[in-house]
Amino acid sequence: MIRFDQVVKTYGKRIVLDNVSFEIAGGEFVSVVGRSGAGKTTIAKLILGVEKPDLGIVSVDGLIIAEMRSRTLQRLRRRVGMVFQDYRLLSNKTVFENIAFALEVADTAEEDVFMNVNRVLQDLDLVHLQHNFPRELSGGEQQRVAIARAMVHGPSLLIADEPTGNLDPEGTHNILSILKKIHQSGTTVILTTHDPEVVNFFRSRVIWLDEGKVRMDKEKSLYPV
Repeated sequence: MIRFDQVVKTYGKRIVLDNVSFEIAGGEFVSVVGRSGAGKTTIAKLILGVEKPDLGIVSVDGLIIAEMRSRTLQRLRRRVGMVFQDYRLLSNKTVFENIAFALEVADTAEEDVFMNVNRVLQDLDLVHLQHNFPRELSGGEQQRVAIARAMVHGPSLLIADEPTGNLDPEGTHNILSILKKIHQSGTTVILTTHDPEVVNFFRSRVIWLDEGKVRMDKEKSLYPV
């Protein structure tokens, strides 16, 4: 379980999160919505321990992230897959190598790297593109590679930060269908977006951030108007 308890986060004089509290149980699909600068990405950074709250507590499975030692934090991050709007693929590596890199940095055995990369290549229909470089792919294909890289180590949580922001309607629909399938397989998914169509596709729990505060937290919801 992920828990935010009266969390405050500021950057300079700007209050990004103002007394934010919520819980996300394992297996949930949660859309965190709000306009640009509402604090959506900050929530992802706090869960990963990249940022620390100024006040309040962020915890995972009862462990306070800000108090974790570096090894414990590393283990937590290995349970989390992260997908970004701008893909963040390595331009000098092929599709296969980009996905494999996520395992290689964790000193995964070579045979396990090969097995797991091939598994996600199959799952995300990327086998025919495995020798291509990012520059040879469309935006939707690059995002599929980014999702494959995030899922290759079998995380229990996937955070997708504005994953469709750079995609056309067809690419958006494909990525949303993939995220839905990942959730149906048992993975907890946190999706951040400002796009009503994305939220309405899932009709899942919605946490709406506005001016640093949670304005709505509702199950099976459409985008707040």
